[in-house]
Amino acid sequence: MKCPKCKAPMDTLNFEGVDIERCSGCKGLWFDASEAEIMKTIKNAEMIDLGVAGIGKAFNNQEPIFCPRCNSVELHRRKDPDQPHIEVDSCPNCEGSFFDAGEFTDFKQHDLLDVFKAFAAKLKTR
Repeated sequence: MKCPKCKAPMDTLNFEGVDIERCSGCKGLWFDASEAEIMKTIKNAEMIDLGVAGIGKAFNNQEPIFCPRCNSVELHRRKDPDQPHIEVDSCPNCEGSFFDAGEFTDFKQHDLLDVFKAFAAKLKTR
């Protein structure tokens, strides 16, 4: 499997029985359907997110980005509803998700500040 952003090979990691893929280049993470939510509940799962935040975002202007699992399906960028500063690239076909380096750690460590940020973002859209 190749990274949808930097095209480097992705390595399969097993953490507490969940297989995920991590890019050997930009260190982004690929989660199959619902794996990110499962990993979010596992203690210390953020240890898999080794990359430097911002490296993967450098590829955000690269369009289109295709699903590494389905190959020909374009990924859709969406904001996490609870943490709108996190943008995840998701496949509408297999429902997998690609997190840039550092995003999964942020996603997992959702806190009260994120609740206020989400509330403020909703107010801005009114």
